[in-house]
Order: sequence, then structure tokens, then C-alpha cells
Amino acid sequence: MTATRLVWGTGVAVALSIASCRTPPPPPPVQHGGEVHGYVVSGGNDRSRVPLIRLPNIRVFLKDLTRNTTTPKVTTNTHGYFAIPRQSPGRYQLCLEGDGFIATCDPALISIAGETIILDHEAVIAPEPGVLHGTVLFGGKPPRWCYQESQQFGTLVAAKVTLVNAGGTAVAGPVTGNSSGQYVLPKVPAAGSYRIAAVCDSGTTTRAVSLTAADLTGASAFDVTSTNVAPVILGMRATLAGQDVRRASPGDVVKVTVAAEDRDHDPLHYKWADSNASITSVDAPSIDWKLPAVGSTNILWVQVSDGKGGFATDRITIQTGANQVPISGIVTNRATGAPIDQADVIVNGTAVKTNATGAFFVGVPERKRYVINVKKPTFALVSRIVYGAASGLDLKLDPAQHTTFDARQGGRTVYERKVSADVTFKPGSLVDTKGAAAVGPVHSYVFAYDLTQPNAIPGDGAAIYQGRNATMVSYGALDVAVTDGGGQPLALAPGATADIGLTIHPPALATAPATIPLFTFNETTGIWVEDGTLTKSGNRYVGTVKHFSAFNADTVFSNTACIKMTVFDAVDPNKGIPPFPFKLHVSYTSPAGGPNHNDFPVTEKVNGLFRVPPNISVTLEIHPNSGPDTVMQSLTVNSGGPDGSADGFPDFPYGDCKGFDPASTATGKPVILSVDLPPHDVPYLDVPPAGTDAATTAYYTTLGAIGGTARDTFTHWKATNGFNDNPAVLVAGEANAMYYNNGDLQFGRDMHCRQQNATTGQAACYVSNYGTGPAGPADVAIHDAILKQNVIATVAMEYDGTTNPDSVQFYAYKADNTLFKNPALDSEGNKFLPQLCLACHGGSFNGSAKVEGASFLPFDVFSFLYDQVQGFSLNNQQAQLRRLNAIISATKPNNTNANDPIRGLINGLYPCGVNTAGCNASDSPPFAPSGWSGKPDLYRNVPRKDCRTCHVAQPSYLDWTSLSQMTGGLKNQIQRYVCDPSTSPTRNHFMPHGEVPFKTFWFSTDPNSPTFLADPGSGIGLTGGTCLK
Repeated sequence: MTATRLVWGTGVAVALSIASCRTPPPPPPVQHGGEVHGYVVSGGNDRSRVPLIRLPNIRVFLKDLTRNTTTPKVTTNTHGYFAIPRQSPGRYQLCLEGDGFIATCDPALISIAGETIILDHEAVIAPEPGVLHGTVLFGGKPPRWCYQESQQFGTLVAAKVTLVNAGGTAVAGPVTGNSSGQYVLPKVPAAGSYRIAAVCDSGTTTRAVSLTAADLTGASAFDVTSTNVAPVILGMRATLAGQDVRRASPGDVVKVTVAAEDRDHDPLHYKWADSNASITSVDAPSIDWKLPAVGSTNILWVQVSDGKGGFATDRITIQTGANQVPISGIVTNRATGAPIDQADVIVNGTAVKTNATGAFFVGVPERKRYVINVKKPTFALVSRIVYGAASGLDLKLDPAQHTTFDARQGGRTVYERKVSADVTFKPGSLVDTKGAAAVGPVHSYVFAYDLTQPNAIPGDGAAIYQGRNATMVSYGALDVAVTDGGGQPLALAPGATADIGLTIHPPALATAPATIPLFTFNETTGIWVEDGTLTKSGNRYVGTVKHFSAFNADTVFSNTACIKMTVFDAVDPNKGIPPFPFKLHVSYTSPAGGPNHNDFPVTEKVNGLFRVPPNISVTLEIHPNSGPDTVMQSLTVNSGGPDGSADGFPDFPYGDCKGFDPASTATGKPVILSVDLPPHDVPYLDVPPAGTDAATTAYYTTLGAIGGTARDTFTHWKATNGFNDNPAVLVAGEANAMYYNNGDLQFGRDMHCRQQNATTGQAACYVSNYGTGPAGPADVAIHDAILKQNVIATVAMEYDGTTNPDSVQFYAYKADNTLFKNPALDSEGNKFLPQLCLACHGGSFNGSAKVEGASFLPFDVFSFLYDQVQGFSLNNQQAQLRRLNAIISATKPNNTNANDPIRGLINGLYPCGVNTAGCNASDSPPFAPSGWSGKPDLYRNVPRKDCRTCHVAQPSYLDWTSLSQMTGGLKNQIQRYVCDPSTSPTRNHFMPHGEVPFKTFWFSTDPNSPTFLADPGSGIGLTGGTCLK
């Protein structure tokens, strides 16, 4: 969390057996020189009051004060960032020059020893006299600025600004705007009347200005606002043989189509790219996408542009392989909160049992609806309906009222809580499953459903009434079950009946009819079926039943509406996608009266909310699926008119749904699910200079992966490094763990490592990533990692321990075993190695040779999530994780850093010694470095959660081993690039620099990390005591 390109990325380590019990002290830091990185901004002098604005195209170099030489010049990028390649140890001064700027040298001298130097301040250069500044913006809401960058699509669009006189002659500029759309235009010749011409892509906007002498000091901003409105993507769909699909078979060719609109009626252009970097793009709204011939997770991105600086992006995911839709969750006792062991969970006929933690996971063939029934003796039936993959379901069972009576004498069971119900059993009316009369003591269980609870009754409101599809409006419901003394179910004898009564839902009492249909729940279909009539008696309905089940007193309506909801962040740069799964709380006023509440699990991008009354207001609240509950975002939508489907469930992708968002300006007013998030205008995991195909080719050639046969395929890489080609077959000395790296990339990971030389620490590791994509649902991703299905890509690493400086080298391989230059580790898509890895592992790359100075990262075991069902819990993998962490110590990680942060963290996790067999990682209390003794809670609530994964591989002043690092010279950088205090729509929020920790930082609750960090009491006391979104 500094003004650096130090980010949260992927970490790997290796396993080894070491005789000593604790990690030995580090050797003295190696003095092999280092790079110099930083930002350059415009600044004032005695003639200029221009504010601090990051500057592209400034030439930066070092003066060697010992040798009296200068280094080759590098140029700042559109973020104002520069990276000077590795220089020999010595004393230097940073110098700046640029067209229209006054050449200068930074007053702070730089001592290079063995670490990369990242400036703890911004280098300032003043413009020559006569200066304008401002921002190139687009009209409409939300505000946008002229800038678009995508390594995946090869897109880099920044503003070009020129000052033109009355005769049309350029008198100043052109200059390039930065990544926030800001420009600084120096050398304006004199006050007078001009036009500012701003070019964004191929679109030009002008603004007439009359400039005074005061204006030319930079005292005021001159923004240029285009009327252009960016295109909007309305949706993507994939079809196979004309049918919409969410999964396909390996090798299939699916047609993907994007629907987009442009309110300016500009012609639109399209670029396509997939997660395998294998598709050839076409400038068209549809493309044929050939999927890999192996089971895998595949993502296709599209970029839509209007040629005038307006861009929109979207993506779609298709899995190939087994036709298994994952359903998972936790079953608990609503009354106590305790997990329920050995509950029966039946999904479309496939049955599993919960474990001691209440967890379950089941895969079932793809269907239109998934009926999830949960049963446990002494509890009422729970039945939920979902329409696609569902992860993290929170299923609460309610204890029923239990009564014992003699079957021959009959009995009565009364449930009396917030609502009440009773059932009277007549003497001799019960039979067993073979039809024999029940005798002796029997057990009855009765429960009245509380309609004020979310998902109050079984099912989704679907019913069959008078032979037609209908939707119910409940006035009250109960569940009845009867068993013999051995727990076997009993039923009513043929012709026998039982009397029932239940309280009418109080808010609906005023509209309750004198008689009402009685429905019984079909657990197989998940549909309520008409089964008699109840009569109103005071505030109750009473009647008789012929069998035992869940019963419901309902009116019905035949016309139903549905709302298509898309999880999407590209419509608004100030919005983001909450982590999957999240909970959508749905509420509206029931036609019977009173509120109707449902919790809707959101695991996929496209979702449907069905069987809603037409043309009513519906409130949607986004909540986290776990942890402290909070409303992350709320919006009110309209359910729209009847969907017209035959059964009330339109086909995926729910194009027949007519629900809409009245606040949307797009055609059809689509319902978009996203949450407030600050703009992050620097690409995630970006290390300058930006990666290119040519640089990665050169790197792989140097390593022998291109032009050789030892590492050209994943199979060959494994053979070269002594692994078995089958990941399920481990070789001697190999360590293997599976988990979900929740703190940085959020993949299911299958990690394999082995030591190759105990003396040098030589080691090799590979980690295969699984799941539905970056930041996919944890339990699904872990499940896929365990079963080795739906692989996304594999990252492989080698460390030989003999190079100077020591370094890890990086490779990547596709699901089909072939070499991969640019895997996708976040939602922005494919990015080139090795820079993609250096963002977190540290080190440097000069564009062709090997990586220098990169480290293996520690296994921060308490930042991971683990399997809860299949035997790969943290406790079951402690030994393997310890071995992995032991190997890191042997590879001399980050050995230029005297603070030894990686081994310090390992020692903190293993106070009994990482090299001691049987020593398990401990989090009681959570580790905090001794340098944070003044504010250990700050470390545990911010760096530990949002920064530590990658900062431990960074230089000694950025490794966050001490509070003084944040409260000292870097405090201003944290202020500007983490918690920008300005209210400008182009304010900077560069850090955290990985997508997952950036969102974790801003979405966090109890405490909220930005607030905790900025507060002068709990944190470091930033301007205003807060971080602004």
C-alpha cells in the first residue's frame, strides 16, 4: 500500500527436510546493485501554481556521483511512473527533463546497495512559464475521463491536448494526458483567446478559452468535456447449435454474441480475447470460439469501443468437462446456530449428508431448476430452489414441536411460538410403510413456518392449481411428520384424516378469505400441489389432511414476472463486483399484505429472480455471504410485466424477463448488481515496463522453454524437475497441499513442490489454478482442485540457488499442457510473464535475460480457505504446509533485505520451529512483527489482511515489518495513492495493487480497513481521518 508497483499476486513455495529446528539468521544482504522506481509529477515554482499531476513522457536518469557518469534515460509512462534498470552500488542523484519543462535534479540523494529503490516521495518538475492544466472528461453520469489501457487487447488510449490560436495554428502542445485524463500544457506564449483541442482516440473536442496572465500560472483548471457517451454492453450469450449454454464439451465451437448500444449512434468496434490466448479477434459483435480439447475453465472477453474514447468490456465463462453443477452450503440449527451433522441433503434426487461442520457439497447434472431438500429427524423440512450453480448456501433448520402418544389412542401436537399450528391424530389412524397399523408409542413433529423469515417456506412459490401453473401467496404454512419408536416414518391409513389448524400470518389477516386452497409440497418437483380447502376461524385456518407433508394455506395468481440480474462492473468506473458468492436480500410487499423476504444466493454472473408479482417495486440488497453482515449496496427495481413463459421459469439467459431498473439510462434499463468501489486506473499486477509478446518470447528462449525440449511443455517441465506427470502420484520428498488463496488471487490451488539440492536450496514448484475464474467461489474452486477438474492454467517456478542475484524463474502452461506466455490472474485478462509474477514476488526483468532477485513467497496458511467436506482441511494439511514453508527458508528469500521479512513471518507462524516435525502453524495470537508492538491491531487489521502477501518480498523500507515505515516518509504516499483525500472523480487509488486485496480493503467490515488505517487513534492519522471512495 505505497506509491509503488508492489502488488498482491500469486505465491509458491517448496518443501524440504532440514535438520535444524529454527530458521538460522540471514546472511548479510547481498550488494549487487538495484533499480530505481518512482513517480514524476508537475509542481509549482515562484512562477507556477500548477498542482501535483502525474506526468507522462518525462525523461529520467541518474547521475553517478562517484563515477561522474549518467545512466541511459528512461521515460515515464501514462501513470507518471518510471523504472530505471539495475545500477551498480553507489551514490546517485535523480534528474528529470521534458519538453516544455525545466530540467532539474531531485534534492534527495540515492544510495544503491542491494535493493530496488522506490522513492518515498514524488519527483517534482516544474513547467516552463505559461502553463494550463485540466482534465479531459466525457459527459453523462457517472463521470469518465479519457483513458483506456488493456494489455490483453493491446489498447492504450490517452488524451492528446493542444492549444490553438484564432488562425488554427497550434501554439502549445500536443501533450499526452495521464491515466486519470489529466494534462499539463506548458509554454503557452501569452494571454489571449484560444481553443483547447483534446483528442481522445479519434474523437476531438474543443473548448474556447480567454486566458489571463493569472490563468497561465496554473492557478485554475481548464477541463475539456466531450459530449461523447461511452457504449454500454447489455449482455453476452453463448450458443451451441442455436441453444444457449453455460457449459460445453471439450473441443466444441460455441458462438458468442455481445449486445451493445451507443446513445450517440457511433459505429462500434469489437476486440475479442480468451483466457487461453488462442482466439483470433474479429471486429464484429459475434465470434466463433473453439474451446480446448480438455476439461477446463475458459473465459472470453470482449472490448467494445466507439472510436471516440468510449469503451466497454465484458466477459463470459464456459466450462468444459464433466456435466456437474456444484451445489454447496452449510446446514445449521436456527435456534442455536450450531452446525447440524448427518442431515440429509437431496438435490434433484442426488443425496449426500452433511459433516460435523454442517457442510455439504454435491455435483448434479445441469437442469433448469435445482430442488434442494434438507431433512433431519426432529427438524422441519427445508427446501430451496436455485437455477444454477449455488455456493455457500446458508440453510437453517428449525426444531419442530415433539409429542409422544399411543397410536391406538391418538393424540394432539401443538406448536406455539411466534406463530402457532396444531395437528390432531385420530385413534388408530396411523400405518407403517407396509400398511400395517401402528401400535404403541409414536412420535409426532409439528412446525409452523414464520413468514417473516427469508425463504420462509419450502420451494419458490411455484404451484399447480386446478391443473394449471400458478404462483402462491401464503397466509400460513406448517410441516408435519410422524415416526414410530424406531424412527421409521408413519402415514395416515387409507381413508383416515388428521385435523390441522394454523395461525394466519398477521399482516395478511385483513385480506384473508373465508376459505382458501390448501397445498401440499412435492419434494421431488419442488412444486406445491392443490390438496383441499381450509376454512377461516377467527385468526386461524382449520381443516383436514389425508397425509403428512409440508402444508400451505394460499391464494394464487397466474401471471408472474421475473427479473434478470447481471453481476457487472464495467458500466460504471466507480463500481465493483463483490466477491462470489454473495447474498442478495430480496423484499417486496406481498399481494396478501405484509413484507415478503427472500435471500438469493449469487454465484454466477447472470441470475434470474422468478415468480414475482408483476409491476411491483422490489428492493435488492447486496450482503456479504459470510462474516459481519452489512448492506453493501441497495437498489429498487420494478418487476415489470408478465414474462409470458409457460411455467414461470424463462430459459437461461432469461431474456424474457421484463424486470427493469428505473434509474438506468440504457435500453431495457437492465438490472446491474455492483457495489461502490473507488476507481483503480492502474492495471492490476502491473510492473513497468509493460509486458509484451516479444519480451516473453525472449525470456522463455533464455530459459530454454522456447527452442528447447526440457520445458516446452508442462509434461517436459515436470520430468526435468523430477515430478510425476500424474499430479495424484507424488514422488519421494514431494510436498502437496490444496487450498483457496483467499488473500490474493482467489483460485483453488493444487500446489506441488520438491527440493533438488539441500546445499544450495535448489527447488521447483508448480501450482495449478482451478475454479470458475479469478475470484470465483471458494468451495467450488477447492473442490475442483481436489478432483483435478476445470483447470485454468498452471504456474511453474524454479530456483537453483547459484545465480547472483538469487532468483526464482517463472513459467506458465495451459490446460492442454502447452507453454503459456500470458495467463489471466484477474478480471482484466491475460498479461505477460514474467512481469505478471514480479508484481508480487519482487525482483526485476530487463526485457530479455533471466529474472533477478525474485523470491518464493511464504505460505501464509491462515489467509487461505480450506476444504470442509473432502478431508483437505487445514488440520489435515498442517504437516504438508509446514514442509512447504520450511523450503522457503532454505531458498534465501528476499536475501537483499536485512529485515528478513519472509523468514520472519515463517518463524512467527511456527514458534515451535518450522523445521520441527509435528510443529503446526499457530494463529493464537495472530503474528505481528515486533516493529508493530505499538499498534499490533493496526498490523493485524490492515497489512496482515491486505498487504502482507506481497510486501514481504519487497525492499526493506516497504516490507511492512515496522509501524515506522507507514508513519514516516511513506505516509504521504499512502495518503495520495491509497486514501486520496481529493473529491475529484479522477482521484487516485492505486493501492492495494492486486484486484482481490484492493476489493478486500474497500469492502471490509468490522473493522473497515480504510477507516481503521486513516483514523489517528487506530491507524496512522491521514488527512481528515478517513479514506475517500
